[in-house]
Amino acid sequence: MNSVERVSSTTFLKVHISEELSWTNNTTPKAKKTQTRLYFPPPICSFLLPPIPPDHGQ
Repeated sequence: MNSVERVSSTTFLKVHISEELSWTNNTTPKAKKTQTRLYFPPPICSFLLPPIPPDHGQ
């Protein structure tokens, strides 16, 4: 008689599958990686240029 070994989690095609079928183990590392890559520093030109005076309807 063949038996199947039961495990609490496994990885298949780079997708982490747990017995709870939760996406947390898949999405948390990818979200952290995305946040580090999407850092946008403030534009330098806004510090170098004087502010533009408002147009008073002229």
